[in-house]
Amino acid sequence: MSKRLPPPVAAITPHHTSIFGDELVDNYHWLRERENPEVLAHIEAENRYTAAILHPTEPLQQQMYQEMIGLIIETDRSAPALCAGFQYYQSTEAGQQYKRHYRVAADGQEQLLLDENSLAAGQSYFRLGMLKVSPDQRLLAYTTDTNGSERFNLYVKDLSSGQLIDGPISNVSYDLEWANDNQTLLYGMPDAAWRTNRLFRHQLGKHSNQDALIFQEHDEAFDLHLRKTRSGAFLVVASESNTTSEEYLLPADRPDAALQLIHARRHGIQYYTHHHGNYLYIQTNEAAQNFKVVRVPIETPAAPAEEYIPTCDPITIAAIELFANHLAIVEYEGGLEQLRIVNLNTHAQHRVSFPEPVYSISTDGPHFNAEYATNLIRFTYSSPVTPPNTVDYDMERQTWTVVKQQEVPGYDASQYCCERIFAQASDGVQVPISLVRPVDLPRDGSRPLFLYGYGAYGSTSDPAFDLKRLPLLERGFSYALAHIRGGGELGRSWYEDGKLLKKRNTFTDFIACAEHLITQGYTRPERLVAKGRSAGGLLMGAVVT
Repeated sequence: MSKRLPPPVAAITPHHTSIFGDELVDNYHWLRERENPEVLAHIEAENRYTAAILHPTEPLQQQMYQEMIGLIIETDRSAPALCAGFQYYQSTEAGQQYKRHYRVAADGQEQLLLDENSLAAGQSYFRLGMLKVSPDQRLLAYTTDTNGSERFNLYVKDLSSGQLIDGPISNVSYDLEWANDNQTLLYGMPDAAWRTNRLFRHQLGKHSNQDALIFQEHDEAFDLHLRKTRSGAFLVVASESNTTSEEYLLPADRPDAALQLIHARRHGIQYYTHHHGNYLYIQTNEAAQNFKVVRVPIETPAAPAEEYIPTCDPITIAAIELFANHLAIVEYEGGLEQLRIVNLNTHAQHRVSFPEPVYSISTDGPHFNAEYATNLIRFTYSSPVTPPNTVDYDMERQTWTVVKQQEVPGYDASQYCCERIFAQASDGVQVPISLVRPVDLPRDGSRPLFLYGYGAYGSTSDPAFDLKRLPLLERGFSYALAHIRGGGELGRSWYEDGKLLKKRNTFTDFIACAEHLITQGYTRPERLVAKGRSAGGLLMGAVVT
């Protein structure tokens, strides 16, 4: 097939750029011209070639696609999450593409808050952005994107009448929060580069051209983010680059007050502010490469900080969650996520025990952990073998309750196992690999293996469950996730050792993982498949060449 249709070859058209006295030549710069008919023609030729090469596999593609569809429970609902006396949940129904959002009152009365299917009707594209209920639970602010631009329209709905009472406000980013007066919304707006650089304050009932600009970030290296402390007392305005952050407090009861700077930005210093009682608890990397937790009085945030959780290599503090009586710390050790719980009254602490050698946890989810005065923390637990479990963990009693497990029709977890192995990189560093495989896998190299990698921006690649892998596993594949340098699984140094002039480590780490899997008999070179997306696309190009 490929002989009858030769692969398209992009024309070489040298493009010269002078940077700091160095002359750079890019032979394929012309491919950046998205509207150029020659570029479009080349892409179409590549698509035709790909279709021709893959034509013999089309029946298998369709078969595997149907298998994936068969693994999905179309009619389903999430585990209800408590927020201000209501139980909030989302549902999906067979034949419907989008979710419906509900809540149940204490008296058992159910209410439909938002039907994404109705909002998407007649649209060629639809995506729900943010969904925020007002503190008094009477109003719903939400954002929608109907053209794929990730520039959202903001609406406000009265949950008693079901009527829209405000909006649309256009060109809104992902940043949206309510003030405590239930009449004020704060939202972000992106610039031409899709960087959120402005935050506005909106009063319900007023035209958006009257909205007050409360903060603007002029440095193009920084993005703005907005969040509310779990205590409900403050809104936090954060300006962040890849290496530096600066945060401001705004009393949620006084949204027209002036922003209070926590600490002025200093290159290389990152910090994240949380509130509890009379203190601000701050996760920071100042004099702590892998972060520590300090606290300062609310009234004097510039005062010398009291160290609360010291830095402890090789543990990396990834995030903290503050509740009325507990501090929950998401941290990494040995490339695996851990959850540490600290009692704020007794200062006793413990780690949550997880049952598998390879797994992933997440405290993020719709309405997860909205309550402040609770001993329960909700997280999602999964592994390459175990479908996602929604878990309520009692931080006081140290017990956990599975409130929902994702159902996967026909899946038998006992047929597979997961493990953590290590490959030795070219400079002697041990690189973790998360592996899921059939339990009866012969270690003779006869089986195929799918190896995935990313390794960039300090982003962690966590070994979670993925329905799309099952058709491969059922056909005898193993699936491996290479935790290569450039990612953040083993702390800041793991990231630093895979960027800029050390980026080559990312590539050689991946190659070392592939070679180790081959020498250990998991597969053979001709049976190895490698994949990377986005920054992983750069990885693929490098390791292939």
